[in-house]
Amino acid sequence: MHLSIETPVDDDISSILLFDRRGAGQKDGSVPGKEGIKSYCFPNKTGKYWTGQLVEIKLKNYNRGTMNQKESFSPDNPVLLVPGYRDDASVFARFVDYLAGQRFRVFPITLTPSDGRVPLEALAGQVARFAESAFATGEALDFVGFSMGGCVLRYYLQRMNGLARTQRFVTLGTPHRGTWTAYASNRPGVRQMRPGSPFLDDLATDAHRLASINFTSIWTPLDLTIVPARSSALPVGRQERVRIAHHRALVTSRRSLERVAAALRSPLEVTVQSPHPTPPRSREETGSTPPPQ
Repeated sequence: MHLSIETPVDDDISSILLFDRRGAGQKDGSVPGKEGIKSYCFPNKTGKYWTGQLVEIKLKNYNRGTMNQKESFSPDNPVLLVPGYRDDASVFARFVDYLAGQRFRVFPITLTPSDGRVPLEALAGQVARFAESAFATGEALDFVGFSMGGCVLRYYLQRMNGLARTQRFVTLGTPHRGTWTAYASNRPGVRQMRPGSPFLDDLATDAHRLASINFTSIWTPLDLTIVPARSSALPVGRQERVRIAHHRALVTSRRSLERVAAALRSPLEVTVQSPHPTPPRSREETGSTPPPQ
């Protein structure tokens, strides 16, 4: 991968953090998320973004010049984007572009293997290791999980103490209560996404803990990958129904991108919720009626 970085004075650059195609970080003396670090996204020659194309550059003097690409610096939390089944960081190409334009610091990561060959707990371990190695200890983080990525993140948050450093969590088309399409494969990670699986049932026992952060589940009633589609609406926090044509459009549709950006900007609201909460009302695109349970 070759990326061109232009600044008026070479000495302006004191450290660089580059995420390669595998989503792995290559660091040169910098800790992402620290005060004073700016983030930039670089398109390749075709106009499309590199897979996991996150570059963070720490400038010694911001006033000495500007970069020649879109700036995405924000004082808000780093946002980790976790992809779904058989996906890698490239699935978030439009997210990176859009959220960077909204001045978020975004970190799309790749989990391997993502084809169900390993249990979701193992993938959650990869999220934990990335969070621990790439960010300062105790630094607050926000998360966005697409499809299976949301299940992986729930395990990290609920079983690996990820909640302690999380402030906002958004899922897109995540089979919180399972999907019948998971019966198409007998791989361990896919079996865990079946309705009533021990993995999902265990996470359901204390799903109310997600009410301690800003949690939003976004879903589309037209989803033919998550069956039934309303399985993606977890009755904790905020549920948002968007009428989007299909499952994968949840990471490409402008309406979905806008909902995610709004959720990531939302002021922190700490709610104490009982272990058996009454399903909250949702903000739906067509009205205020909560999605069917």
